[in-house]
Amino acid sequence: LCRKYISSGLFYQLLASMQKTGENNIYTNYPNIPYLLLSGEKDAVLEAEQIANEMGAHFYMSIHNNAAENSSAKGVQICYADTTTEFSDITNREISEIFYDNIASLGLRKAGLLNNPRYIVIYRADMPSIIVENAFMSNQEDLALLMDDSFIEKLAQKICDSALEVLNASAESEIIKPAEETEE
Repeated sequence: LCRKYISSGLFYQLLASMQKTGENNIYTNYPNIPYLLLSGEKDAVLEAEQIANEMGAHFYMSIHNNAAENSSAKGVQICYADTTTEFSDITNREISEIFYDNIASLGLRKAGLLNNPRYIVIYRADMPSIIVENAFMSNQEDLALLMDDSFIEKLAQKICDSALEVLNASAESEIIKPAEETEE
């Protein structure tokens, strides 16, 4: 089973969910990004992060599926660092909690919020950044969920909802609104 196969389905579902939010999309639309992000290569991660830095992104999320030697490890994990910048009125820990709670509401075990600034995705970003580890591919129950198209669609929607919640968390920040809330 290839990690890229599982991740690509989620990636394209997430893009579809984000496109439904209205005119302002919150992802980069560079043709090479899907390939770069799915390749898992260090240079690809650096290039995607560089694009986010150059664009002045408000926050950066790197989405993965986890694995462990112990096949009983399961659930959602979010990695963040207290040392990175705050986004408006919301801290990196609070950003992580939003994603953590929303994704876990799909029935995934809460496997941990990890304050770990050593990950390259976290320490190289010029903005708040998190790593979303959706579920463990090394756990049969989690893997079955990751192979279920219906679950992937719900997961993508939870990630999209979480991103919108973060972007709209501050009363001073009205960066993006869901399509049904925008005025014509």
